Amino acid sequence: MEGLGGQSRRRKSLPSDEILPTKSSRRKSSLDQDTKQLGKNQVSFSNVPPDEVGRGSRRSKGWKNKNLERNRLAANRCRTRKREDNEKLEDAEKKMEQQHIRLSSEVAALTTEIYQLKCELLLHSGCSCTLIQRYLESEFQHYIRGMQSESHP
Repeated sequence: MEGLGGQSRRRKSLPSDEILPTKSSRRKSSLDQDTKQLGKNQVSFSNVPPDEVGRGSRRSKGWKNKNLERNRLAANRCRTRKREDNEKLEDAEKKMEQQHIRLSSEVAALTTEIYQLKCELLLHSGCSCTLIQRYLESEFQHYIRGMQSESHP
């Protein structure tokens, strides 16, 4: 490097400037040490990166395929169960709609019957029956109270 005055400046060598081993050489040396300590028939996976453990072996591929197949079957069961649940809900909805229609028509029929019976009672308002007279009087009072509460909020 050349500085301002055209002089070349060199960095002074420090004790920390020793040549450091690269990652690959460090890995090799630590593997060599581990295998020396373990012996000839034993293998250590402590220095092998986690993403390289078990890759490429038939056993791991078989496990992966088995796991994928199990997952595929579980997904199919889940979809089938969901479809069946939706069908059950749709059937229940149809039944409830039919019941609602039936009950609504029954309410309408009973309301009509009530009006018809009240009309018959009004036709007998001139009779001397005390039960009919009391009923008509109570209905009249009920009707008057309803009219008063509507006009005075």
